[in-house]
Amino acid sequence: MLITAAIYFTFFYFYFRQKNRIGAVYCLAKN
Repeated sequence: MLITAAIYFTFFYFYFRQKNRIGAVYCLAKN
């Protein structure tokens, strides 16, 4: 169960990092 949660966390982390890279850079630049 914990391993599954870690896999999902890693998957969503990389997914959102690829999908929202421009948005993340914009937020960091704005702040």
